[in-house]
Amino acid sequence: MASYEKINAQTLSEVLARSPEAARVAWGELAIRKSNDYSELYKYLVGPLGSGKAFIEHSDLKITAGNRVVLPLVGGARGGGVQGSGDRIGKEKKLVPKDFDFKIGRWWDGFAINSVALNETVIGSKWDRAASQFLQRNLGIKKTDDMLLELLVRANARNTIRPNSKATRNDLRTLDVFSTSTVTRGQSTLTSLGAKPVTLAKSSAGADIRMFTFLGTQFSLETLKNSSSYLEAAQYAEERGIKNSLFTGDIMPWNGNAIYQWNVEDPEDMAPAGCPLSARAYLGNAIASGTSAVDIKGGGSASNAADTDVQYFGYFSNAPIVGCEGSKRAADTATERYVAILNQTGANAGKVMFASYKVNNGNKLTMFKRLGASASGDQATTVGNITWGSGSYGGVSLTDSAPEGSLMVEVNSYGVPFGYVLALGEMAGIMGHGSIDGKSAIAKRTEEHRNHDMDHAIGLETTFGSRAFERIDGQVGGYALVECALALPGFAVV
Repeated sequence: MASYEKINAQTLSEVLARSPEAARVAWGELAIRKSNDYSELYKYLVGPLGSGKAFIEHSDLKITAGNRVVLPLVGGARGGGVQGSGDRIGKEKKLVPKDFDFKIGRWWDGFAINSVALNETVIGSKWDRAASQFLQRNLGIKKTDDMLLELLVRANARNTIRPNSKATRNDLRTLDVFSTSTVTRGQSTLTSLGAKPVTLAKSSAGADIRMFTFLGTQFSLETLKNSSSYLEAAQYAEERGIKNSLFTGDIMPWNGNAIYQWNVEDPEDMAPAGCPLSARAYLGNAIASGTSAVDIKGGGSASNAADTDVQYFGYFSNAPIVGCEGSKRAADTATERYVAILNQTGANAGKVMFASYKVNNGNKLTMFKRLGASASGDQATTVGNITWGSGSYGGVSLTDSAPEGSLMVEVNSYGVPFGYVLALGEMAGIMGHGSIDGKSAIAKRTEEHRNHDMDHAIGLETTFGSRAFERIDGQVGGYALVECALALPGFAVV
């Protein structure tokens, strides 16, 4: 079996000089390492088996695409027992062996370069460096998305909570935001599930600092940071001066729980906006007033919307979810969902258009109903629980059209934007790479050359898989999902 040494800065030039295949593998290995720099999870929350981190990276180079990494588990009953000299025969508890596994699948991404000479695309060239940087970024985001979407898909009634004890997403109202009381309830939920706190760092004495960790975006945590209870606690409980979290922007622990803010940036290129914890997109096609349902496209511009491969709505409900290992969730074409479109330019700037959809292929939404002043065709005066009335709803003015570039967020049937916060314990999820071809390489560079070596494509091929960790009883127990309202400016307050 062929093998390749681990790539690093010292060995790169040596490996490149040996053989084309070794060079491609070395390039791929380096790309995998650097992809982690683009993953929010790898900054603080990922570690090897036994590290105490929220996400465990466990790669197995004996496994190739389509196969599974297997971790043996053992459980045992408790309770019972025999007092004194009572009969002990048949009273023994049984050890229960169980294999936990996650599937590895093949993933590839590539970038094309046209009308340049072949020698301008070789490893180490300008075009190679540019392509490899974007491939590393895309892979880092893909691994993050796969793991987080896995947790969203696998959440159930036992580990899903909502502020103010709301029972369903549709029950959420504007005030049902993430708060200090939600942190406390999330901690109780994790404890009852048997979750263990995450190892975050070492104390000055060398002891592990362990806390449940709440992961949310700036959109979900803003209300927590602005709440009177949090501001007062930060003012009096922390040291005074510029190191206070009120000045640094950090979020102090609450009731022994760490809170980590993920600052999600809108993309400047052709890519989805938002993240799995906060679905948002920018309208790629202007929607004119009318009574017919139209496609709702993303990308922010007509040119971007023309690309049918980009998953602009991959974080919205009903979209199929496909991880590196395969399908995580099939498309839902039956459930009616809702989207609010905030006009940011034009004569109706500041007004909101409401529509519903059932079909979401990830690239676009197929409009089902649109809200308007009269009922005709696919236009209705009530969509979900949102009514046109006098042309305003929830404190915002309504419109039945939207220009290109408008901000879109998913809302419930009352027009309330919502998102997620993950309450994480140790081993909430597990992920890792396998071998791409039965050798000891987890990735490699691919190339395609056409048009007499003037058109080229550079790709990155790897294998990867992710799965929510399961207890002996098959239940997910290492995390809780908080579904909460988002207090976004410009949207309805109900």
